[in-house]
Amino acid sequence: MLRRYVRDENSAEDIHQATFEVIISRLRERGIDDPGRIKQFMRQTAMNLAKGEFRKRDRQQTFADSELLANTPDRGRSLFDRIEREQLLAAVRRMIEELPMERDRDIFRRFYIFGEHRAAICDVLDLGYDHFDRVMYRARQRLKALASAEFGDGLVDDD
Repeated sequence: MLRRYVRDENSAEDIHQATFEVIISRLRERGIDDPGRIKQFMRQTAMNLAKGEFRKRDRQQTFADSELLANTPDRGRSLFDRIEREQLLAAVRRMIEELPMERDRDIFRRFYIFGEHRAAICDVLDLGYDHFDRVMYRARQRLKALASAEFGDGLVDDD
C-alpha cells in the first residue's frame, strides 16, 4: 500500500519503519482500545505518516524558473550608473573640503559622511537644535553655491 501511495521505494521503506516505531510506542504506552482493529490502526498510522512526509517535502521543495529568471531585468545599477554615482560622491566630498568655514566642513562630514546623529553633533559643537538647523541651512546654501559654480545652475535644486 505504501509503495503505491508514495511511489518511491526508499521513502515507502522509511515510512514503513516509522509506522512500526509509532505503533510499538503506542502499544507500550497505553495500548489500543480494540485489538481487533490493529490492522486499521496500522494502515491509518502509515497513511498519516506518508501525508506528513508529503507536506514536509512540499514545504522544503523549491523550483527555480530559469526562463523567468533569464527574462527578468536586473534592477541593480549598471556599471555606468555606479561609476557615475561614485564620481558624483567624490565631487561632493571635494566640494565639502572646499567650503570656506571649518565648521561647515565639520558638520557636513559628521552628519552626511559619518552618519552621526544631530544630538551628538550638537553636543560636540556646543549647539542647540535650532542653532544646528540654522548652521546646516547656511552650510547647504554655501555648498549649493559651489555646486552651481562647478556644474551650472540646472543641476542644483532650490531645496
